Formats: sequence, structure tokens, C-alpha cells
Amino acid sequence: MSRSSRWLWVLGIFLMLFLAVGVLAALSLGRGATVAADSVLWVRLGSNLDEEDRRSPIEQVLQGRRLTFRDHLRVLRQAARDDRIRAVVIRMDGFGGGWAKASETRKALADLRASGKPVLAYLEFGQTLDYYVASAAGRVAMLPTGVLAINGLLADVPFYKGTLDKVGVSADLLHVGDYKSASETYTREDMSDPARESLDYVLDGLFGTFLDDVAADRKAARDLVARAVDEGFVTASRAQELGLVDELAYPDELMASLGKGGEEADEEETRLGAAAYLRTLAAERGEKIGVVSVLGVITSGESTSDAFGGTTTGSDTVVRALRAAREDDGVRAVILRVDSPGGSGLASDVIWREVERT
Repeated sequence: MSRSSRWLWVLGIFLMLFLAVGVLAALSLGRGATVAADSVLWVRLGSNLDEEDRRSPIEQVLQGRRLTFRDHLRVLRQAARDDRIRAVVIRMDGFGGGWAKASETRKALADLRASGKPVLAYLEFGQTLDYYVASAAGRVAMLPTGVLAINGLLADVPFYKGTLDKVGVSADLLHVGDYKSASETYTREDMSDPARESLDYVLDGLFGTFLDDVAADRKAARDLVARAVDEGFVTASRAQELGLVDELAYPDELMASLGKGGEEADEEETRLGAAAYLRTLAAERGEKIGVVSVLGVITSGESTSDAFGGTTTGSDTVVRALRAAREDDGVRAVILRVDSPGGSGLASDVIWREVERT
């Protein structure tokens, strides 16, 4: 057998093994997930809350499915109208979704509470966004040795002009408008007054929203919430004293506090994870709403992703998705979800044109 033939055999065997693993993984996704009556749904909200899973097919097969942010929202919204789910526990684990996703999550928790289901948020170490989301739950529990680090907001901007001067490089960039400060990173050594004003405006607005929402959900005075922020690092007992936390508990004690009639619930029978619950939800039929995502920096051409989690959205990819949704008679509306710092003006113009056409 020639060397090339041996390589073809090896490649063929590898492809067969890969397909077999993929089939087994796909079959396993649909097995073993059931929803018992009086289930308690556990949802962990951590740092990985991407809009969509852009890993390669091989990574998805080998590493398993990764729940996206939309998956989490679907789970919470479905639980609100599922009679088999009697309570929901939100385990906060370094919420990494940003302020917009935090607001969406809070809305989903508010809908859960409106459905009459108990919602309990649990914190071990809670930073500002963690607590902002948790405060929307009906009750907040915390590890007895935990800490709340709700110490306000900040924005920092790097400046490279001094470094460039040392190597003899001078940045030549266009600067149009006082508040268009992107070029300042390379042309200044400190923040201009208009740039500082605009950042202060954004931070003040977010912080005001944080104080108002937390005070409303916790039925507390706004000044009391601001006092907790001024203290910076607040122990669990101090958080309970301030009314920011309802109870102190270890994770194994949470199910007991949610037990019916004050009795401890059977954790093995009633605890249900978000991924398992998602597998039980039937595919939606009938008319559809298309969702097109613009993630990362906007560029011309095709969307890309790399091994380090970086993503770009290409105008060609978005145009193709919008056109497919527009020409599909089963799609009655389109949501364009934007999670991007900006990017190419030309590529953005191409996307704008297709949005107008759609």
C-alpha cells in the first residue's frame, strides 16, 4: 500500500470516528431529561453568556453544548408558564453579560415573579452586576462567609502617545467633533474634557438606574442602597442587616428553604438544571421570528471567530441572513440583536441598507 493510500485510510477512519461521536452526542442530548411535578429549576448565570455559540463543530461535539444567553432567557420565560416548575433558583457566578443583558434578565425574573412562582437568587461573592440581577428575584440568599462588592462604577481609557513618542512614532488621525474621542488614545496623554464629560454622563446614568431599580425591588430607601455602595465591601451579615439580603445559607440548605410545607424537599427528584430543562422544550412551530446577531467589531466580508473568543461580524454574513429571513414566508418578523463596539462605517452602511430593505 502506498503512503498516500495509507493517509487516505487514516483520514477515512478519523472521519468515521468523528461522525460516530457526533451522532452519539446528538442522541445523548435528547435522552434522560424529564420534568417531574413540583420541580425546582436551577439556573447558573456566569461569565459565559454569549449571544450564540460560535465554536467550531468539532469543539461543540467534543466539549458539549454551551448554553447561550438566549437559551437562558428561553428557559426562564418558559418556566414562568410551566406548571411543573414550582420555584426557580438563580445561582449568580460572576455575571458577564453587561448592563443590557442584565436588564433583560431582570425582566425575565420579574415575569417569573408575576407568575406566582418563588424566585430565589443565591450569591457567594457578588459584584455590582451580580447583585443588580439578583435583586430582581423575590428573595436573595448569600453564603454566610460571602461578600458583596458593590462599590460603584468606573471607566478607564488607555493612552499610548507617551509610548509612541519614545519610539519616534507620531499618530496622524482624523478627529471630527469634540465628543468623538476614539483617536485620543493615540494622540493625547490624558482625557479631554468632552471625553470625560461623556463618560461621566454614561456612568451617572447607569449608577442612577442601579440605585433606583435595586431600591424598588428590595423595597428599600435609595439612600440605604447608596450607603452600601459607599461602604464598598459588605459582609454577608452586614448585607442582611442593611436589608440587601434576606437569608444566609449554604448551597445545600437552599432546597430545604424551598420545601413545601416547611419540610425539606427531595433534591434528587425535584432539582432540575437549565440544560436538562432546555432539552425537554419542544421546537416551536408555526410562524417564526428570525434573530440576526451583530457581535463584536463590524467588518466587511464574512463573520469570523478565533480560538481566543474574539468575534467579528461581517457585512456579507449579516446581509445573507437578513435576505434569507426576508424571503422566508414563514418568518413574520426579524430581531436584529447588536452587541458590538462599532467598527467599519462602510460595512455598517451595507448592513443598514439590507435592514431598510427587510
